[in-house]
Amino acid sequence: MSQLEIYPLSEKPEHLEACASWSHGEWVSIASNPDFEKKLSNSVTFYTESANADTFPQTYVATINNIPVGMASLKETEHPDRKDLKPWLGGVYVHSNYRNQGIAQKLSNKVAEVAKTQLQSNMLYLQTHIPELYKKMEWKEIGTVSDVLGVYNKDNILMERKL
Repeated sequence: MSQLEIYPLSEKPEHLEACASWSHGEWVSIASNPDFEKKLSNSVTFYTESANADTFPQTYVATINNIPVGMASLKETEHPDRKDLKPWLGGVYVHSNYRNQGIAQKLSNKVAEVAKTQLQSNMLYLQTHIPELYKKMEWKEIGTVSDVLGVYNKDNILMERKL
């Protein structure tokens, strides 16, 4: 029987390319006015930095039988207009073959646990276009923020979760 495991990307750097590819395919490649090479390079840079255990951002990879199936990141800040809110859950992605199995919730819980224990934070923030998913996971809608990448052509929902 296969078992889901969640690791810091720093412990599984071989999954860096999968994380960068997911990010590029899910968000970066559909951004308004994309400069694809630059944005792909930025995705790789982000996840390379995430593979360093001592700095932010920190990315967590969900695996089944050592096959990466999802990811989520703990970021110091994520939205340029809300630098007052820290820390953030971002980049939550689960491969389409593994959705609806609770993996996003387990990844989100892992990031929340790290924010609480390592950062002594009592709150975590995120921006999303699918608030229904997060409302099921104890997140509360607190406003909106602009979609700075121009991915969805509408404001994102700003949410918080007490830790």
